[in-house]
Amino acid sequence: AITLTVVAGVPVRLHLIQQPSTEVVDSDVLRTQPVVQLQDAAGNAVPNPTVVSLTVLAHVEPEGDDSISFFNIDEGAFLYTDVLIIAKYGLAYNIRFTLAPVPGWTVADALSDTIRAKTCGQTEYFIINDTACQPCPEGAMCNSSSVLVTAEHHWRSSTNTPTFLRCIRDTRCLAGYEVGTCRERFRGPLCKLCDPKHIGAGCQPCSNPLFSVLQLSG
Repeated sequence: AITLTVVAGVPVRLHLIQQPSTEVVDSDVLRTQPVVQLQDAAGNAVPNPTVVSLTVLAHVEPEGDDSISFFNIDEGAFLYTDVLIIAKYGLAYNIRFTLAPVPGWTVADALSDTIRAKTCGQTEYFIINDTACQPCPEGAMCNSSSVLVTAEHHWRSSTNTPTFLRCIRDTRCLAGYEVGTCRERFRGPLCKLCDPKHIGAGCQPCSNPLFSVLQLSG
């Protein structure tokens, strides 16, 4: 029998053998912590490099204030335990792992998969740059995103407000729009006005024979 022994070469890169969680839950530590390995050019682990001390810094992009360096070393792998991201909605994060300089080594960084704030519930929405989900406003419909649309019989003045108003005449206001949208023949705030060339409580066309009779009799 022939036994082959693979001898690790010079370290050239860091490699994530366990990706961190892709969602941040309640700005807590990541439920799945990253594990980083030092590898040679052939992809072999370098478990016992001939140096006294190694440090791999983890930096959150784009907004990390400080590098994270809390880990345990096991057979050449760096096992992190306390990586935490305060994730803002609307932003995508990555963790960059960098080996502190070692004389004679040139080691490439490792970059995690994209990490985002947790997905909001179906009856919630988020505001860009906030760190928590918000309950769906009364009169709105939500779908876990930052988009709010009108519920049945409601109206909204602009996308800059979370306030949705109940229409006085229910049948005039349409559901499913980011801003107040009226049925045909109606317009204006709360759809209280008639389109041009329409008249009356029901905003009927002025050419309607009924209105012609009323105009003649008047």
